[in-house]
Amino acid sequence: MAEPKGALYHAQKMANQWQVYTPPNKPSKSECQIIEKFIARHKRPARILILGGTPEFRDLAHIQKAEVTCVDVSLDMLMAMTKLMKRGKEANQEIWMKAGWLTMPVAQNYYDFVLGDLVINNIPIKLQPKFLEKIREVLKPGGYFITRHPVSIFPKKSIQEFINLVIQKRFNQTSISEFAFGGLFVVYKMKDGSMSTDGISLALKKAWQTEKNTTRKKQITKLIKIFHQQWPLGKTWWTLPKEKGERMFKKYFKIFDIEYSTDHPFVDQCPIYFLKK
Repeated sequence: MAEPKGALYHAQKMANQWQVYTPPNKPSKSECQIIEKFIARHKRPARILILGGTPEFRDLAHIQKAEVTCVDVSLDMLMAMTKLMKRGKEANQEIWMKAGWLTMPVAQNYYDFVLGDLVINNIPIKLQPKFLEKIREVLKPGGYFITRHPVSIFPKKSIQEFINLVIQKRFNQTSISEFAFGGLFVVYKMKDGSMSTDGISLALKKAWQTEKNTTRKKQITKLIKIFHQQWPLGKTWWTLPKEKGERMFKKYFKIFDIEYSTDHPFVDQCPIYFLKK
């Protein structure tokens, strides 16, 4: 089956952006260590299903000598992200599957662990129960779904506070990544649990329109340009407030543990859930 037109370009662009992103937009060193330590408790080589091509998760799975299956709607994406792995030579041992996460044709009760980085929020809230049910199906009894999952926590900063952060740090990449992640919670819509790059873009435009200081107006213009280069418009994510989200998780899993890293400013908003079947 042929890849959609433009899939290779999109995959290469995403891989280029991944190299630029900093946590929490991708797993931090501390977060990977927490997950790897948990998997290491498994006494035998584990069967691990990875949702997407997250290079950091694939690396830690290979360190544990696991049987690794990766599922993504684009094989080009898996190939592009392989180039960012530290243990990329071991990718030839992986099983790759082109499929959506809601319909992936994988064996039931097969995997010891399913790993997914910020995956639930890629799925509209009304479909998230179906997704969790699918993950439960493929896990062995006693298996774990391990995922970093952004949760909506209030109060939140304003878009102006995040703009100030970028300016104070002189537009370094860490500040840009923190602006993008934090900005999503600024534009978060409680009504449907959505947050989008379009929402951040609109908030930046309003900040620019109302700014009277010429120097700061130029700085906001620069930020708008950088944001649009790194984050495509039209992308939406969905998440529930922490308590509601955990109630949903408990319908399909036992919340075995919740861990927090220590190496980026959004650790409270990006916990690692260990969900046991």
